[in-house]
Amino acid sequence: MTDNEYGWLLAGMVAVTVVPRILPQWIWREDAGGRFVQAALGLVPFAVLGALLVPGMWTGMAHTPPAATLAGAAAAIWLAWRDVNVVLVVLAAIGAHLAVSIGIGA
Repeated sequence: MTDNEYGWLLAGMVAVTVVPRILPQWIWREDAGGRFVQAALGLVPFAVLGALLVPGMWTGMAHTPPAATLAGAAAAIWLAWRDVNVVLVVLAAIGAHLAVSIGIGA
């Protein structure tokens, strides 16, 4: 994958994770939609994280060491568990993967 493709991939991931978090704030004011809708919207970041990272970490990075993939996944899971912003979770997972890949020398 070229640097340009990585840039487009990152931009797409940012758009896919930011839009579902911002769009409801523009559509609904106050507590519209009821408790069910609010609970569903609260789960969107975790669903997006799973949809973006789980398939990509095993197929898109097949040429990198499994330790780097596991480090990225562990960083994402830990930060998501601590309710960190989804964009920061994705960036941290990418950074952890990159750091371990460079550290191993892949």
